[in-house]
Amino acid sequence: MQKDKAADLIHSENSIAPLSNTLVIFLACAAGISVANVYFAQPILDFIAQGFALQPAYTGLVITITQLGTIFALLFIVPLGDLVLRKPLLLIQATCLILALLLLGSAGQIWLLLLSFFLVGMLGTAMTQSLIVYTSVLSKAEERGAAVAIVQAGVLFGILLSRVFAGVFSDLFGWQGVYFSSALIIFLISFFLWINLPSTGKVRREISYKNIIYSLLEQLCTNRILQIRGVLAFWGFMNLNLFWNALVFPLSVSPFQYSHSAIGAFGLIGAVGAMVAIRVGKWVDQGYLDKITVCALMLLILSWLFLLWLKTSMILFIFGIIILDIAIQAIHVSNQSAILKQAKIELHARLVSAYMLFYALGSATGGAIATSVYAHWGWTGICGAGIFSSVLALIFFISNPKIKIKT
Repeated sequence: MQKDKAADLIHSENSIAPLSNTLVIFLACAAGISVANVYFAQPILDFIAQGFALQPAYTGLVITITQLGTIFALLFIVPLGDLVLRKPLLLIQATCLILALLLLGSAGQIWLLLLSFFLVGMLGTAMTQSLIVYTSVLSKAEERGAAVAIVQAGVLFGILLSRVFAGVFSDLFGWQGVYFSSALIIFLISFFLWINLPSTGKVRREISYKNIIYSLLEQLCTNRILQIRGVLAFWGFMNLNLFWNALVFPLSVSPFQYSHSAIGAFGLIGAVGAMVAIRVGKWVDQGYLDKITVCALMLLILSWLFLLWLKTSMILFIFGIIILDIAIQAIHVSNQSAILKQAKIELHARLVSAYMLFYALGSATGGAIATSVYAHWGWTGICGAGIFSSVLALIFFISNPKIKIKT
């Protein structure tokens, strides 16, 4: 394989003050707000389906199209962070995201709806991952795991609270009001980003965009840590989207008949898992990477056993939601920490992009199969699919030789 030409890319990082705790928290909030746009549709799928006369079996297409936008961003937009200045790139992404949200809220035809979801998935993902790379690049090496974990906690909060936001706003203003409101919030957050974020230094452009993309593909083919951790991300986020995409169907009918606001409020329960992410990042920095991963995968299997109790015990079901989100977040934080700790700073944008491709494929798979599995086998089928895929993930990880990660 050709050597990575990105070695010619030089960041003047030494001249930049490290991130303060306050700014890391601010980055976490921004990442949560941007990623929420990718997930707003999940608790209001039936609203959208009714508005466009979509059959229930095809509502998962909305999620799949959004995830395809995510994959496009990861392949062709996020790697730009290794080529151009990140701060102007973030502002451009935010501006384009605002326009895409306005287009989505105004869509009156199915083709325009799907195009808008593709653009929102693409731009929401690009902005989120750029913020994560920003955090990684400007953090001290010995604090990188904890800093990335805090921003990842913000991402999980955004994903889970997006359901609360979408549920409440769709009940009050219709599903279009969700996206118009989000456009306003992104406008405000982009203003604060421009004022508060430092530059990441000058970038020499000896490397071309073509070589950036080539390098990303090379990492996918040769980086064993990336491959192992990417497969875990696929299984993990397939489970997460399998659960959350299917949940709206049993809760919106008898015997529950919950409103969209009530269904969205279940995201508040899962947000408990985001709090664990901060502690996981510290444990990773202390060298407990593989132990955290195995424990998280075992918790993932356990969570589905509790989720089976949906129609029998709401207390056990809620406990299952908490365990599920703790497990997914622990897997995600340990994955990204493992990948970034062994890599050069100038590769971080490409490695995040490559890793998140697995995440996006898993999310798209979970979203695509959730409606079909539920339509054929109900909630028991959803839980069975979750248990089966979680066991496969655990077997995969323990059967692969462990690779020493620098700490």
